Amino acid sequence: LRYQEDFSLEERDLKTDPTLKDLRDVEFIETNNDRGGAVGARLGMILRANDNLRFGLGIQTPRSFSLTKTFTYRIVTRYDAGAPGGISRAEAETDPANAYTFKIVTPFKANLGMTMQFGKNGFIGADMELVDYTTARLTATDYGFQTENANIRLLYRQVLNARIGGEWVIDKYRLRAGYMNFPNPFSNNAGIPFTRDLGYSAVTGVFGIREKAYFLDLALAGGKRAD
Repeated sequence: LRYQEDFSLEERDLKTDPTLKDLRDVEFIETNNDRGGAVGARLGMILRANDNLRFGLGIQTPRSFSLTKTFTYRIVTRYDAGAPGGISRAEAETDPANAYTFKIVTPFKANLGMTMQFGKNGFIGADMELVDYTTARLTATDYGFQTENANIRLLYRQVLNARIGGEWVIDKYRLRAGYMNFPNPFSNNAGIPFTRDLGYSAVTGVFGIREKAYFLDLALAGGKRAD
Protein backbone atom coordinates (compact mmCIF):
# COMPACT_ATOMS: atom_id res chain seq x y z
CA LEU A 1 0.00 0.00 0.00
CA ARG A 2 1.30 3.42 -0.96
CA TYR A 3 -0.49 6.71 -0.41
CA GLN A 4 0.79 10.27 -0.51
CA GLU A 5 -1.06 13.48 0.26
CA ASP A 6 0.30 16.98 -0.26
CA PHE A 7 -1.66 19.87 1.19
CA SER A 8 -0.87 23.54 0.73
CA LEU A 9 -2.66 26.58 2.14
CA GLU A 10 -1.56 30.08 1.17
CA GLU A 11 -2.71 33.44 2.50
CA ARG A 12 -1.84 36.66 0.70
CA ASP A 13 -1.84 40.23 1.95
CA LEU A 14 -4.15 42.12 -0.43
CA LYS A 15 -2.70 45.56 -0.03
CA THR A 16 -4.71 48.68 -0.79
CA ASP A 17 -1.55 50.81 -0.56
CA PRO A 18 1.13 49.55 -3.00
CA THR A 19 3.79 51.65 -1.27
CA LEU A 20 3.41 49.71 1.98
CA LYS A 21 6.24 47.20 2.32
CA ASP A 22 5.71 44.40 4.84
CA LEU A 23 4.28 40.86 4.79
CA ARG A 24 3.50 39.47 1.33
CA ASP A 25 2.17 35.95 1.98
CA VAL A 26 2.31 32.93 4.29
CA GLU A 27 2.19 29.34 3.03
CA PHE A 28 1.50 26.22 5.09
CA ILE A 29 2.64 22.93 3.52
CA GLU A 30 1.75 19.50 4.87
CA THR A 31 3.02 16.21 3.43
CA ASN A 32 1.68 12.79 4.47
CA ASN A 33 3.05 9.45 3.30
CA ASP A 34 1.54 6.07 4.12
CA ARG A 35 3.41 2.86 3.36
CA GLY A 36 2.65 -0.71 4.32
CA GLY A 37 1.33 -4.14 3.45
CA ALA A 38 -1.37 -6.58 4.46
CA VAL A 39 -1.67 -10.25 5.41
CA GLY A 40 -4.91 -12.18 5.01
CA ALA A 41 -6.52 -15.17 3.36
CA ARG A 42 -9.50 -15.86 1.14
CA LEU A 43 -10.85 -19.40 0.95
CA GLY A 44 -13.71 -20.74 -1.14
CA MET A 45 -15.35 -23.79 -2.65
CA ILE A 46 -18.00 -24.61 -5.25
CA LEU A 47 -20.53 -27.41 -4.78
CA ARG A 48 -22.19 -28.80 -7.88
CA ALA A 49 -25.60 -30.24 -6.99
CA ASN A 50 -26.38 -31.17 -10.60
CA ASP A 51 -25.71 -29.90 -14.11
CA ASN A 52 -27.83 -26.80 -13.54
CA LEU A 53 -27.44 -25.94 -9.86
CA ARG A 54 -24.27 -24.78 -8.13
CA PHE A 55 -23.51 -23.39 -4.68
CA GLY A 56 -20.52 -21.32 -3.66
CA LEU A 57 -19.10 -20.74 -0.20
CA GLY A 58 -16.27 -18.43 0.72
CA ILE A 59 -14.68 -16.66 3.67
CA GLN A 60 -12.26 -13.78 3.88
CA THR A 61 -10.23 -13.60 7.04
CA PRO A 62 -9.55 -10.22 8.61
CA ARG A 63 -6.67 -8.49 6.85
CA SER A 64 -3.94 -7.06 9.02
CA PHE A 65 -2.45 -3.91 7.49
CA SER A 66 0.92 -2.82 8.91
CA LEU A 67 1.23 0.87 8.12
CA THR A 68 3.83 3.54 8.69
CA LYS A 69 2.63 7.12 8.46
CA THR A 70 5.21 9.84 7.89
CA PHE A 71 4.19 13.48 8.07
CA THR A 72 6.05 16.77 7.69
CA TYR A 73 4.91 20.36 8.23
CA ARG A 74 6.49 23.48 6.75
CA ILE A 75 5.63 27.17 7.04
CA VAL A 76 7.10 29.70 4.61
CA THR A 77 6.75 33.44 5.23
CA ARG A 78 7.53 35.84 2.41
CA TYR A 79 8.00 39.61 2.62
CA ASP A 80 7.98 42.43 0.13
CA ALA A 81 11.31 43.64 -1.16
CA GLY A 82 12.33 46.61 0.91
CA ALA A 83 10.39 45.59 4.00
CA PRO A 84 11.62 47.49 7.10
CA GLY A 85 13.89 46.00 9.71
CA GLY A 86 16.16 44.20 7.28
CA ILE A 87 13.83 41.20 7.10
CA SER A 88 14.84 38.65 4.50
CA ARG A 89 12.47 38.08 1.62
CA ALA A 90 11.62 34.52 2.69
CA GLU A 91 11.80 32.68 6.00
CA ALA A 92 10.94 28.99 6.44
CA GLU A 93 10.36 26.77 9.43
CA THR A 94 10.23 23.00 8.92
CA ASP A 95 9.08 20.41 11.41
CA PRO A 96 11.28 17.30 10.96
CA ALA A 97 9.65 14.23 9.51
CA ASN A 98 7.65 12.30 12.10
CA ALA A 99 6.77 8.62 11.70
CA TYR A 100 4.21 6.42 13.41
CA THR A 101 3.67 2.69 12.88
CA PHE A 102 0.37 0.97 13.62
CA LYS A 103 -1.91 -1.82 12.38
CA ILE A 104 -5.46 -1.84 11.02
CA VAL A 105 -7.43 -5.09 11.05
CA THR A 106 -10.34 -5.20 8.58
CA PRO A 107 -13.69 -6.96 9.23
CA PHE A 108 -14.34 -10.67 8.74
CA LYS A 109 -16.45 -11.61 5.70
CA ALA A 110 -18.34 -14.76 4.72
CA ASN A 111 -20.11 -15.36 1.41
CA LEU A 112 -22.75 -17.81 0.21
CA GLY A 113 -23.91 -17.91 -3.41
CA MET A 114 -26.18 -19.90 -5.69
CA THR A 115 -26.54 -20.15 -9.47
CA MET A 116 -29.34 -21.90 -11.33
CA GLN A 117 -28.88 -22.49 -15.06
CA PHE A 118 -31.90 -23.00 -17.31
CA GLY A 119 -30.12 -24.64 -20.18
CA LYS A 120 -29.50 -22.08 -22.93
CA ASN A 121 -32.52 -20.03 -21.89
CA GLY A 122 -30.89 -18.13 -19.06
CA PHE A 123 -29.87 -18.26 -15.43
CA ILE A 124 -30.54 -16.77 -12.02
CA GLY A 125 -27.95 -16.09 -9.33
CA ALA A 126 -28.08 -14.96 -5.72
CA ASP A 127 -25.34 -13.97 -3.33
CA MET A 128 -25.34 -13.17 0.38
CA GLU A 129 -22.37 -11.71 2.21
CA LEU A 130 -22.00 -11.46 5.98
CA VAL A 131 -19.73 -8.63 7.14
CA ASP A 132 -18.95 -8.20 10.83
CA TYR A 133 -17.78 -4.60 11.17
CA THR A 134 -17.36 -5.00 14.93
CA THR A 135 -14.25 -7.15 14.36
CA ALA A 136 -12.25 -4.25 12.88
CA ARG A 137 -9.62 -2.85 15.23
CA LEU A 138 -6.49 -0.74 15.59
CA THR A 139 -3.27 -1.83 17.31
CA ALA A 140 0.17 -0.37 18.00
CA THR A 141 3.15 -1.19 20.19
CA ASP A 142 3.01 2.08 22.15
CA TYR A 143 -0.74 2.60 22.40
CA GLY A 144 -3.60 0.19 23.07
CA PHE A 145 -6.44 1.93 21.20
CA GLN A 146 -8.83 0.64 23.90
CA THR A 147 -11.24 3.55 23.55
CA GLU A 148 -11.18 3.52 19.75
CA ASN A 149 -11.74 -0.25 19.53
CA ALA A 150 -14.53 -0.06 22.11
CA ASN A 151 -16.20 2.61 19.98
CA ILE A 152 -15.95 0.34 16.92
CA ARG A 153 -17.74 -2.45 18.77
CA LEU A 154 -20.37 0.00 20.03
CA LEU A 155 -21.04 1.98 16.86
CA TYR A 156 -20.91 -0.76 14.23
CA ARG A 157 -22.73 -4.07 13.73
CA GLN A 158 -22.97 -7.19 11.57
CA VAL A 159 -24.77 -6.78 8.25
CA LEU A 160 -25.96 -9.14 5.56
CA ASN A 161 -25.46 -7.80 2.05
CA ALA A 162 -27.67 -9.36 -0.63
CA ARG A 163 -27.53 -9.46 -4.41
CA ILE A 164 -29.77 -11.30 -6.86
CA GLY A 165 -29.94 -11.18 -10.63
CA GLY A 166 -30.74 -13.14 -13.71
CA GLU A 167 -30.88 -13.26 -17.49
CA TRP A 168 -33.46 -14.70 -19.87
CA VAL A 169 -32.65 -15.41 -23.51
CA ILE A 170 -35.27 -15.09 -26.25
CA ASP A 171 -33.60 -15.80 -29.57
CA LYS A 172 -31.23 -12.86 -30.11
CA TYR A 173 -32.71 -10.80 -27.29
CA ARG A 174 -31.51 -10.68 -23.69
CA LEU A 175 -33.51 -9.58 -20.67
CA ARG A 176 -31.65 -9.01 -17.42
CA ALA A 177 -32.67 -7.76 -14.00
CA GLY A 178 -30.95 -7.40 -10.68
CA TYR A 179 -31.39 -6.16 -7.14
CA MET A 180 -28.91 -5.45 -4.36
CA ASN A 181 -29.27 -4.32 -0.78
CA PHE A 182 -26.47 -3.14 1.51
CA PRO A 183 -27.79 -2.39 5.04
CA ASN A 184 -26.55 0.40 7.26
CA PRO A 185 -23.27 -0.71 8.93
CA PHE A 186 -23.89 1.54 11.96
CA SER A 187 -25.72 0.07 14.94
CA ASN A 188 -28.72 1.59 16.69
CA ASN A 189 -26.37 2.44 19.57
CA ALA A 190 -24.45 4.92 17.46
CA GLY A 191 -26.76 7.78 18.40
CA ILE A 192 -25.38 9.92 15.58
CA PRO A 193 -28.12 11.50 13.41
CA PHE A 194 -26.39 11.14 10.04
CA THR A 195 -25.75 7.40 10.60
CA ARG A 196 -29.42 6.44 10.94
CA ASP A 197 -30.07 5.61 7.30
CA LEU A 198 -26.84 4.93 5.44
CA GLY A 199 -27.98 1.73 3.78
CA TYR A 200 -28.13 1.41 0.01
CA SER A 201 -30.39 -0.54 -2.32
CA ALA A 202 -30.70 -0.56 -6.11
CA VAL A 203 -32.65 -2.20 -8.92
CA THR A 204 -31.29 -2.64 -12.45
CA GLY A 205 -32.80 -3.75 -15.72
CA VAL A 206 -31.15 -4.42 -19.08
CA PHE A 207 -32.51 -5.09 -22.55
CA GLY A 208 -29.92 -6.46 -24.95
CA ILE A 209 -29.55 -7.63 -28.54
CA ARG A 210 -26.84 -10.10 -29.56
CA GLU A 211 -25.76 -10.53 -33.15
CA LYS A 212 -22.61 -12.07 -34.60
CA ALA A 213 -21.25 -8.72 -35.73
CA TYR A 214 -22.45 -6.51 -32.87
CA PHE A 215 -24.32 -6.34 -29.61
CA LEU A 216 -26.44 -3.62 -28.04
CA ASP A 217 -27.46 -3.11 -24.40
CA LEU A 218 -29.88 -0.61 -22.92
CA ALA A 219 -29.73 -0.39 -19.14
CA LEU A 220 -31.79 1.37 -16.48
CA ALA A 221 -30.87 1.59 -12.81
CA GLY A 222 -32.50 3.12 -9.78
CA GLY A 223 -31.13 3.33 -6.25
CA LYS A 224 -32.00 4.62 -2.83
CA ARG A 225 -29.66 5.93 -0.22
CA ALA A 226 -29.39 8.73 2.33
CA ASP A 227 -26.47 11.16 2.10
